[in-house]
Order: sequence, then structure tokens, then C-alpha cells
Amino acid sequence: MKKIGLILLVFFFCGSMTFAAGNSQQAASDGTKTIRIIWWGNQNRHDITTEVCNMYAAAHPGVKFEPEFVDYSGYYDKLAVQAASNTMPDIAQNVYENIATHVSKNMLVDLMPYKKSNVLNLDDVPESIWSAGLLGDKLYGIVLGVNAACMVFDKGITDKAGVTIRDGMTWGDFAQAAKTINERLGVKSVLPHQGEMGVNLWLRSMGLTLFGDGKMGYPDYRDTLGYYQLYVDALRDGYLVDARIWVERDHSVTTQRPIFDAMVWNDFATSNYSNLNTVPGRPFSMVQYPARADAKMPGNYMRPATLFCVTTSSKYPEECASFLSFFTNSIEANKILKGERGVPIAAKIVAMLTETLDPTSKANFNYIAASPPYCSPISPPDPPGSPEVKVLHNSINEQLMYGRLTADEAAKRFFDEGNAILARYK
Repeated sequence: MKKIGLILLVFFFCGSMTFAAGNSQQAASDGTKTIRIIWWGNQNRHDITTEVCNMYAAAHPGVKFEPEFVDYSGYYDKLAVQAASNTMPDIAQNVYENIATHVSKNMLVDLMPYKKSNVLNLDDVPESIWSAGLLGDKLYGIVLGVNAACMVFDKGITDKAGVTIRDGMTWGDFAQAAKTINERLGVKSVLPHQGEMGVNLWLRSMGLTLFGDGKMGYPDYRDTLGYYQLYVDALRDGYLVDARIWVERDHSVTTQRPIFDAMVWNDFATSNYSNLNTVPGRPFSMVQYPARADAKMPGNYMRPATLFCVTTSSKYPEECASFLSFFTNSIEANKILKGERGVPIAAKIVAMLTETLDPTSKANFNYIAASPPYCSPISPPDPPGSPEVKVLHNSINEQLMYGRLTADEAAKRFFDEGNAILARYK
């Protein structure tokens, strides 16, 4: 994780220079427009996205695609190298949390002119969804699907333990369930070990945010004290999975997550994290994250699963916008994509797919359909410097799991060091 954080810094720094320097792409002598497009994901995502690129090219003579596919663990490494060598792709997969940082480095094209001219047709998409790509009045990304945070659990294990897992549980309910499962079956639990989603939802449920403008989004380090206490209590009560199991595995690979081999009964993810449902004989289910007992509002939110952004390197931004319109609205394309990046954003696509869903996709769609009562409006995009803060968060969680920090020490370190990081980017 430290390496990825460093790579992100290199990437952002290089981006501010190389994008301004222009693009080395040259149109072919026959006028062919070559669109380079990059994404992360598994082999299935690679295959279906490539097929849709080829479908668009077949309908648009003079356009061809050069797809680039990278595992998530290597994605930012590759982008950093491309930025440093001025070879960035035309279209890059992105996440909502990075948009503000990338815009601050002049890396992304404003797509609003193409929306206004209808090259990019978003007429069938609710504004509440497509506006996630907005900063001010400029549109910097097209949402590819929506998801929401969830807790995945192995229903076979919980049923055997005689434990009911449901939406609307408190963290106290979760702790009791985890202790019971461990006592009866010897199966451990995980907490949201990697990524900031857990602490983010904790804060959101109290009307606070993880990030503010150039500082942490909450006023007192003790606002997260109870969250870190969850880890300390889980260690004390003996139901938390051994820290080495989490730290030493590559959790971007589904088969290395401890729920995959039944070492634990639960996991924390997003609702389009569907690969777990392909494990034979394992009846995985999804419920909402547990919530604070004193929550003032729903902490979850409808999250843009991923976005496609057009980079300022591209010589063909209008063609890229046309492709993103096709990706969003084409029924034939979405019969191939099947909501793999989250529930699609165009209403007619959702209606079409709902009629032919496989069990995994149906579980995702149903979860999203049932999530609004547990959701509140999305927080603003993360500010510059937030990737470093997220690396810090993972490091603190790791030390908590090894019992090297108290909850108070963890909360104070995250607040103080997070503020120091963000202050450098003002």
C-alpha cells in the first residue's frame, strides 16, 4: 500500500507536466483515429469491454481501439509510467474520489460541451447520477455504474451458527454475532481492514465527512475514536482474523480474500463485488454495513462504481465522448456488459437487463434497489492529498490489528497526520 501511495504521488506530479506538454499521438496516414483506453479489473471485464470497443469500431469506420488492461494493484504504476513518458491513453477508468485531484492537475477534459451538443447523450440518465462527474459546472467523468457499500457474508456459516445477519444492524449487533460465530464454529471475522469506507460511513452517519477543504472533514479526532475501538474490542474478544492473514495477502485478488476459503464468515466490499458469488456451493449474501447505535442519518450512499474520463492528452475528445455515449446507451453493448461495473445509469438499460439477469447480477440490482433508505447524498469528491491520507489510514489499521496502537492513539494519529498531509496541498 505504501508503494501504491508513492506511485500515486508520482502520477499526480507527472500529470501536471506531461498533460500540459501535449500528446505524442499521431493520426494514421489514412485518417484512422486510434483511441487508447485503459481500465483495471479481472479477465471478464477485459473481455467484455474489449468486445464493446470492437462493436463501436465496427459501426464507426475510421476508428479503432487499443485497449490496455491492468490488475488494480498495478494500475497506477502503469499510469505513472505513461504520464512520465507522455503516453497517456485517451480514455482512462477512474473513481469518483480521484476526480478533484486529477482536475487540479489539468488531466481531464470537460465533457459538458459534448453533452450540450448531444454527442454525449445523457437524456435517459437521472441528473442525480450523471452529476457525480461534475465539478462546478464542468463534467469530467461519465459514471459507468452505481454501487453501494455492503457487508458480504457466507449464509451457510451464519445459518450453521444460528445467527441472523440483516440490514440495519448496529456495530454492537455485529460484535455479538461475530462472537457467537467464533464460539460455536471457530470462524473468525473481518472488519473494514483496507480502504477508508468504514471510517467514512462512520462519520457520515453523524453528518460529518472524512475530508474537508484542505483538511479533515470532522472537527475533533475523537469523532473516530469509537470506530477504532471496534478493532481493539474485536482483538480483546478474540474474533478478529489474525492480522497476518489480512496483511500478507493481495486482497485485490478475490481468491486471496479470507472469506473465499472460509477462514472468515464476512467481508466488506461494494455491491458489484460479484466474483464471490461464483464460488461453488457458497451462498454469499449482501447486507448494509452495520451502523452506529447513535447515528443521526444514513451513512451509506449511492456510489459511482467507476467512471470513464477523457484525458487532456487525447487528440480525439469528441470521438471519445461519442464512444462514452454508446457505452452508456447502447442496448446491444449493455447486453454484453451486463452491469459488471455496477448497476447501469441509463433507465432503459436497467429495464432491459432486469428481465434477463443471472443470479449474481440480480443480487446486485436488488441490493441497489433496496438501498435508498440506508443512503444519504454523496459527499464532495476527495481533495488533493487524499490518496496519501488513505495510505495512512491503511497503515494505522494494520498497526491496530497487530495491537500496536490504542484506539485513542489511532484516532489522534489519523486526524493529526491527515490534516498535515492535506495542508501541504492547499
